[in-house]
Amino acid sequence: ITLSDVEETVDKTTLSEVIDAAKAIKEEGYTANSWTALQDALTAAETIMADDSATQEQVDQAASALQSAMDALQVKASASALNALQNMVDKANALDSDDEALNAAITAAQALLNDSDNASVTAVVSALLDLSEAMQALNTNESIDALRADVQATIDFIKENILTNVDNVRPGKVDALEAAVEAAQKLVDDPDATADELKTANKAMTKAAQELW
Repeated sequence: ITLSDVEETVDKTTLSEVIDAAKAIKEEGYTANSWTALQDALTAAETIMADDSATQEQVDQAASALQSAMDALQVKASASALNALQNMVDKANALDSDDEALNAAITAAQALLNDSDNASVTAVVSALLDLSEAMQALNTNESIDALRADVQATIDFIKENILTNVDNVRPGKVDALEAAVEAAQKLVDDPDATADELKTANKAMTKAAQELW
């Protein structure tokens, strides 16, 4: 087989399209590690694109790896989401508890705050909701008003930081979260709501939010 025969049989159309798509993505808004992984995959793909002796398998693999790196891009948490997490960590630390679940949640949240360039929206949301849950589990004697305020804070956080970032999420999951938020809001507004009802509503929101991604 001559070189020209090889060139004719290798189709680089898909690879070219994926490279163009990857180049069109802007860096701001994504976590540092996932952005670096995308750039590495892009460099490798461009090398294969320029290689006249590349096989179809190599071309397909490069296109697939680059597509995977694009799919794996993680949206960086906003400053307001990180602030909300910091406030929650401060509240949790103030409890000065030796509860294992709470301290594990504090450690996980603090690790995200320490490396904010790599703190994705999903990770921050999960950490915040885990903290909220651990604190509520601990505060068994918490007054109903304080509990109501906690649930309202969860609702506000979800509305501001999660429901504004659901472009690539399955609609059914978003509907489930919106329904959980609506149900929780009704309880917060209901003067006769019990502590157990409020805690259950908060858990339902947490679960629905964490199932989004």
